[in-house]
Amino acid sequence: MIVLDASTAILLAKAELLDAFVEAVSQPVAMPKAVERECYGRRESLDAHLIAKAITEQRIAVRVVRQQKQYEKVRCDFPLGRGEAAAITLALSSEDALVAADDRQAINACNPLKIPFFTALTVLVRMREKGLLSTELLKRRRASWRCLRGTGAIGAHDRCGQAGAGGKLVLSCNTTVLY
Repeated sequence: MIVLDASTAILLAKAELLDAFVEAVSQPVAMPKAVERECYGRRESLDAHLIAKAITEQRIAVRVVRQQKQYEKVRCDFPLGRGEAAAITLALSSEDALVAADDRQAINACNPLKIPFFTALTVLVRMREKGLLSTELLKRRRASWRCLRGTGAIGAHDRCGQAGAGGKLVLSCNTTVLY
């Protein structure tokens, strides 16, 4: 299972990659209820609507974190917000879970807990490598990808090389090759 944190869900939605990402992966995609609330912070924003649509269409499942003691321990051990702690707790409670996080504190918590993670930039690069994003599409959407400028994703398609074979998206993250 892929567990989305709000930071990555919002970045993928702003970059208009959320739908393509959810369709391309072979694992179910979920987010904790706390992350859903963070994503709807500004309900009128386009990214909030895209995330809500994916949830309504049941392409992203919303899960309640039931391990409250583990959740509190994660919040106590790491300087995380509610959503990040809920995403990490959900990943800890699920076998073979991956966390999609662009929040530095969440990434720093994943490492010692040995939770595989990836970022929105990883999704962009791997989608390009697998041929799921054409050069023309990248050029057309480049202006709308201001949200990824700080991550270094703009221009990443120039470093991705030629498109790979079709099939399911495989992400490499913190030394693990995923799905």
